[in-house]
Amino acid sequence: MLTLLTMGLAALSCASRRERNPWESKRQHVVELPRPNSETFTFEEAQRRRSEILEMAPSGMLYEWENPFVGFSIHIDAQGVLTVYNSCLRDLPGAPPHGREPHVLSGASDLRGVVESHSRFLQGNPLGVLVTSTHGGASTDLLGVVGELFMPSIQIYYPRTPK
Repeated sequence: MLTLLTMGLAALSCASRRERNPWESKRQHVVELPRPNSETFTFEEAQRRRSEILEMAPSGMLYEWENPFVGFSIHIDAQGVLTVYNSCLRDLPGAPPHGREPHVLSGASDLRGVVESHSRFLQGNPLGVLVTSTHGGASTDLLGVVGELFMPSIQIYYPRTPK
């Protein structure tokens, strides 16, 4: 019973974010990286376009961005430190540390635990993850994060300067 209540609270805390209302400014806007095995892209098509995230615009943490799915945001700072923030689990009683407030990870491989803690609330929808970086563009840290998140059950978002 407690699990059902917890799942309901997670769905409600993220429900207000279900409508697409991406953060936008004149300098940059948030875009989707093609998701493998989605209704739009095969795994191979998404894989060929995976490098589009290297066009990421530099940014700080985008707290005001509204995730259309259950999910969280991750920021890569100038030193390569990974911080999870804006988790939709933050409103749940007993939320994990990365759900309550910004939480520093020891590396990209720690993302597996964050993904698992959110995955039980997906109910057939993808997990939405916004990736931001102080530097933007290609870095070893960004490639590690994308390597951990690039899968059919995760929709990756990132800021990009309008063309």
